[in-house]
Amino acid sequence: MDIDTPGETGIFADDHRHLFWVPAFSKSFPLPFRVLTLLGLGIIGWATNLHLLRLLGVDAYGALVKNSASLRGQNDGFPSSSGGNKREQDRALTASVYRLFLVYALWVGTGWFLFRYATGGDEDMINRYRAVPAILLAAILLGILSPYSFEKHTRETFLQGCRRCFIPSFSQPTYFCDIVLADIFTSFAKVFGDLYISAHQIFWVGYVTSVPAQKGMLQLIVPTMMSIPYFIRLRQCCIDYLVSDRRSKRPLYNALKYATAFPVIYLSSAQTIVIRDLIAEKGEARVLATHWHGEHTLFRLWLLFVFINSIYTFWWDVTNDWGLSLLEPSLWWPILRGQQATSSQSYRSLPTGDPYDASSASDYPISHHRAYTNRTPDPQVDGTPLPTPATNPRGSETFYALSNGSTSKLPRPPGLRPHLLYRYPRVYYAIITLNLILRLTWSLKLSSHLHNVTEFGSGVFIMEALEIVRRWLWVFFRVEWEVVRKAELENVGFGLALEIDEDYELRRRDGKEPIVR
Repeated sequence: MDIDTPGETGIFADDHRHLFWVPAFSKSFPLPFRVLTLLGLGIIGWATNLHLLRLLGVDAYGALVKNSASLRGQNDGFPSSSGGNKREQDRALTASVYRLFLVYALWVGTGWFLFRYATGGDEDMINRYRAVPAILLAAILLGILSPYSFEKHTRETFLQGCRRCFIPSFSQPTYFCDIVLADIFTSFAKVFGDLYISAHQIFWVGYVTSVPAQKGMLQLIVPTMMSIPYFIRLRQCCIDYLVSDRRSKRPLYNALKYATAFPVIYLSSAQTIVIRDLIAEKGEARVLATHWHGEHTLFRLWLLFVFINSIYTFWWDVTNDWGLSLLEPSLWWPILRGQQATSSQSYRSLPTGDPYDASSASDYPISHHRAYTNRTPDPQVDGTPLPTPATNPRGSETFYALSNGSTSKLPRPPGLRPHLLYRYPRVYYAIITLNLILRLTWSLKLSSHLHNVTEFGSGVFIMEALEIVRRWLWVFFRVEWEVVRKAELENVGFGLALEIDEDYELRRRDGKEPIVR
């Protein structure tokens, strides 16, 4: 949404009143074009995710395709993950997404250039040609649905994933690929709201240089649109809980994470009530001179849920989505009690290279904080192969496989996990820190009332782009953890695997498709 409109306009002004001063950012880059730009950023982000994961030696293709043999061969938009051509399929998929982005960028970029040329920055001309971005988006939607052969398989894969997200099956668990897609949707929550605002600007109020007042039905529809991605993900968690015969509470805790976003979104929309109440009490000049209204209960509730949502989602990212132990109480409790944390764990960074070549896995021994049952890995298992674990008496060391086949030993990095597919532990710490900062920013960005603050300029657009970047980084570590966990589970005995992931084993015991969150 736009934040270039003065505060009083966004709250109280008539929908059809134009501003005496329109910020340059809104003239050169109206909200509908910002929506199209953010969508393009998501496409190129996904293409680079797939590309870099392959270069880093992570079998993203094997993790993202559905592995259920009963579903292979169905027309669900997923090729079989078995066979010797999986490497070529991965590369073909990445190249396909790149080509789609190139066509998208050329189409939108040309449209924006012609729009700028035709309007010349004049407000009346901008509003006269306001239908241009709508035409661009309509053509994109037609292209996605097109029966022509251009990147048809990739387009169908995306459409099938969207169908499963919006119209899920209530009798089977959620697949990892659909979880990743739904989580990406949550990073586009604000774009969902912006999309409706753009349509309202183009087809109802007749101008795109300023945001219409959020009142009446608009005040309800915009936060509801923003809530759709969180509802999708929450519903997936509830389905997972029911499919597991209610034996695992973890999906409920995960659902709670997405549920905390709803109070942030709707309490933000309710901040107009705060402004009206305080204006009646203090006068308009005093109230609009500041953005802090801590004396009002609704404002304090909004801040409380912003904090809860930010901290809970950050903790879940690190502990559950990435499988890191940095925020686990067992790591910090001894330190808080004045004791030195000890561990018998030894961490090992797996070598990078071709994730589809089993010979790229090193045979160097590693230690693990869980006991392993030595057995031959299942050849049908997709994912980066892990070596057969062995006991290493020096549990405080980290083993890093070098490109020449040798190993180097370093002190064990605290708060990570036994298997690291990325070589440098400091990268994990840097991404954790950055994720916390962007999580706090993102929770604020879910607050639609902040878009009416003029002095932030293009701030909300930057925040939306940063959230997409945060999700881009999140995908690298989420897919890495999925690959590591699947490989670990296939290299341990059944009883010990339950210690690693209760949900996974409960589904294997019932003969159901495993689900990863």
